Amino acid sequence: MVPFLYLANDIIQNSRRKGSEFVNEFWKVLPRSLKGAYENGEENIKNSVMRLALSVRSLAVGPLDNAQFPPMR
Repeated sequence: MVPFLYLANDIIQNSRRKGSEFVNEFWKVLPRSLKGAYENGEENIKNSVMRLALSVRSLAVGPLDNAQFPPMR
């Protein structure tokens, strides 16, 4: 699961420079995916999800501004 989340993060970061097509699509499912991975993952998965959530939050403009992410420690 985590490799797919990292891939999504990479696509979002790189596609923001070229347009919002991929960003808009990933933003529809990313918060729910991060939450599911966090709630069901072992500690190392939770740590990866936390780093990704922080990265995605730093990019948030629009729908992700109010998205429900895993709680930050």
